[in-house]
Amino acid sequence: MALTNTYVQVYGQLGLGDVFQHLAQAQAPEKFTVQYLKDLGFASTNFRAVVPLLKALGFLSDDGVPTNRYREYRNTLEAGHGHGASRRLQRPVHN
Repeated sequence: MALTNTYVQVYGQLGLGDVFQHLAQAQAPEKFTVQYLKDLGFASTNFRAVVPLLKALGFLSDDGVPTNRYREYRNTLEAGHGHGASRRLQRPVHN
């Protein structure tokens, strides 16, 4: 997994944890974009950095399509194994 120089700074009632909570609850989109984040209620321009961050974490392909890691994260949290999902985020992604 390539390291990212993306810096996410979020103020207000919604934070980065809320984004990940929505990842687990909302259906995976065909393509994850800034507009998709706005549609979920993350309208602040500060959330624009989330898309490159999710790409760096291996949740999205380079063109914004959710990957298996994205789906595994959702499935693990739906099954009530949130800590396992967090540990999986620490594993390297191999393309």
